[in-house]
Amino acid sequence: MRRKAEEAEEDHDALGVLTEVLVAVVMEMWDMATDRRCAAAESHTQTEQMLGILEEIQGCLDLEFAPEEPEVGSEEEFDVEEVAEVAEEREVLKGWSKEEAEVDESV
Repeated sequence: MRRKAEEAEEDHDALGVLTEVLVAVVMEMWDMATDRRCAAAESHTQTEQMLGILEEIQGCLDLEFAPEEPEVGSEEEFDVEEVAEVAEEREVLKGWSKEEAEVDESV
């Protein structure tokens, strides 16, 4: 008789622990669902705002605008000396950047 009472008490304690765990799991799932609903509502609000901005931009556009087609052979002609000069200046600037980095590292 005493043995059955002890087993019943152990079962009762185990059920109590399981109930507490189950409540914790359900509450966590409830919180996660609430977070998802809030995130979905925020996302919907942001989407609505973006659509409003796009509609404003569309209202500012000239609907009759058509970009000009470039004429064949109208590419800009570059002077070879100018290109070489610009490349040289770029290399000098790169050198300065390296020197500045070396000075920074030594400080």
